[in-house]
Amino acid sequence: SDDEKYVLTSVANHMGDMLKLNPEPTKERLIAWSAAADKPTRWLIRHSIRNLRKKGDAWAMEMTKFLQ
Repeated sequence: SDDEKYVLTSVANHMGDMLKLNPEPTKERLIAWSAAADKPTRWLIRHSIRNLRKKGDAWAMEMTKFLQ
């Protein structure tokens, strides 16, 4: 939980990469973070799953709805 945009972007990009390499544990981590997510963390999660959303991934679409 950090308000600095460069920190949020860096972590989100890393999580996006991890979704490609090791998706299941990464999804579990993002779900855990979403349970008590503040506004910056919700942004981080949405940014992390942006590539999955572009591909129409059902899990990513559901997460996006949950984070609204």
